[in-house]
Amino acid sequence: MPAHTRIIATAFATAALFAAGAAAAEPQTRTRTFEGPRASGTQTGTIDRAARTQSRDTAITRNSDGATATRRMDRSGDGNGTVYTSRERTDYQGRTSSLDTVRSRTQTGSTLSGTGTTRNGETYHVEGERQRTDTGHTASREVTNAAGETVHSRNVEVTGNRPRT
Repeated sequence: MPAHTRIIATAFATAALFAAGAAAAEPQTRTRTFEGPRASGTQTGTIDRAARTQSRDTAITRNSDGATATRRMDRSGDGNGTVYTSRERTDYQGRTSSLDTVRSRTQTGSTLSGTGTTRNGETYHVEGERQRTDTGHTASREVTNAAGETVHSRNVEVTGNRPRT
């Protein structure tokens, strides 16, 4: 093969590789719809691996009266083990609730911290932790209201997982 033909072939091959890499780095969006006897809806999700973001929007319409409920979730990561998540819901009556959390990896698990608002406008705070152990993991979560009172608490210890080496 002549040298100029090899150069052109190499240039095309390199361009094809760059195009394939760019296509893999593009955000991917998927939309799903459903029709049921009581409701119909659409869910659209987008993942952008290069930007470390994910979003999902859902809208459900009740067939009997046309009322719509929505959900939105946005998630982003910083590449160092911290993930930021924001969720918002609106029910058929138009009441909105939300939750914003930050989850950070630790050497042996992760921690979670967040704040939210209920449909009635009350605020709350969430703290949680998950730790790996030699035989499983432990997890805890606590929810406090605006006055600082614990309204929910949960501690779990799971054993029986394969030992860590």
